Parts: sequence; structure tokens; C-alpha cells
Amino acid sequence: MLLTVSISVLAGYGFARFRFRFRDQFFWLMILSLYFPTNITSIFAIFELTSAMGLQDTKTGLILPYTALHLPIYMFVMHTIFKQIPRELEEAASIDGASPYQTFWRIMLPLASTGIVVITILAFTAIWGEYLLARTLTSDNAMPIGVGLTAVQTNMGDTEFPILAAAYVGAIVPPIVIFVVLQRWFMRGLLAGALKF
Repeated sequence: MLLTVSISVLAGYGFARFRFRFRDQFFWLMILSLYFPTNITSIFAIFELTSAMGLQDTKTGLILPYTALHLPIYMFVMHTIFKQIPRELEEAASIDGASPYQTFWRIMLPLASTGIVVITILAFTAIWGEYLLARTLTSDNAMPIGVGLTAVQTNMGDTEFPILAAAYVGAIVPPIVIFVVLQRWFMRGLLAGALKF
């Protein structure tokens, strides 16, 4: 999640503010990838690729596909948010002596904080609750909680319900806590998107 959000913020800022060769072509190529059903069609290619790289049943073998699959939509969201921030703020900061790095960290990121909270919550819920890719790429060592819940369940009649209930509570509590903590910024970001996009 942290990798997805970090790359999305940096890529969105780069596409919104910097001019480089083939910028628009790269951007629309990323947006075009949203129209392909990657979760189903690419699962076999991802499995073969992680196996060939020796990343099967490892945390890295899960992190890389999750990051790649969720990047385009979050990058598009951050690109739109950075586009709406007036360039005059950056120009005023540079006149006051701020470096591009300081301008990004002290001005742009705080102004884009609602968008960052929105993509953080969306990325967390998409990755936390994902089952198909995780089940395909893991077996024992890097089993995420969605796959782990199925491992807790045993044959009919042998299920220990207290352990199963504790596992489900452990799976449900973190998303609820994150949403409750970030709810104000999340709703503000959604409303800003509804009004400005």
C-alpha cells in the first residue's frame, strides 16, 4: 500500500507539473490499461513471471503485482488533484527561495492531502481484501490474511469456532480502524472530487 501510494503521488505530480518527451502518450497509455480486465487475464502471466523470477510464495512476489495492478487509477486521481492546484503557489514559493523539493513537500503535499487519504484507503481495502491473486501466488510463507482465513477453517465438524471468530475479528478490525481514523479526510476528498472533477 505504501509503495502504491508513494509512486502514485510522485507519478501524478510528475505528469501534472513536468514537461517531458512523450508525456501525454505515457499518461494515456496508463489510463488505457484501466480498460483491460487485468485481474483475471493477467493472473496466469503474473504466476509464470513470479515463478521464473523465483518470487513464488514470497512477500516481494505479492508486493510487485499489487503495486502494478493498482497504480494507473490512483495515479490518475493524483494527477487530477495536482492539476487543480494553481501554479502560482509554486511560483510564489520559488520566488521566496524554496527549492523544488521544499515546494513539493511543504506546499503541494499538504494541499493534496485529501486525495492522498482517499487513495490510501482505497489501496488498503483493495489489497487487504484481495483473494484470487494472493491464493495463486502463495501457499505457506507469504500468506496474506484473506488466504490465511481459509487455512483456519478445517473440515466439516472439526472447525474450532473460537479460533475462527478471533481470525475474522483480526481481519475486520484494521480496515475499520483505518477508516474511522481517516474518515473526515476521506469524505472531504470524495466531496472535493464530486464538486471539482
